Amino acid sequence: MVQEIYGHLSDDCRDTLEIPITAEELRAAVFKRDSKKSPKKDGIGLKFFKVFWEDMASDMRTLFTQLFRARKLTEKQKQGVIFCIPKCDRLKTPEDYRPITLLNTDYKILATL
Repeated sequence: MVQEIYGHLSDDCRDTLEIPITAEELRAAVFKRDSKKSPKKDGIGLKFFKVFWEDMASDMRTLFTQLFRARKLTEKQKQGVIFCIPKCDRLKTPEDYRPITLLNTDYKILATL
């Protein structure tokens, strides 16, 4: 699948995708997201990443760069938990619920890059 997509890209675009993640890109991905949302499936909210940013930025950059180069996510990063939130007071049919999927915060940061 990745090769099919890569085959349709120009050489310039392909080269751009191979550039390692910069510290600025990663910081922007973390700090532009809303910290007030509840912790996700892993129980770690975005506020954790922001509070401990100076301590973990280098390790996160190394990890995310390796994930991009390997083009592979961990099994935990691929999993989400689906919750059904009621839309109204009288819950009679499945349409009365709004499903949401909780994904790990690190996955959401990675998807932002």
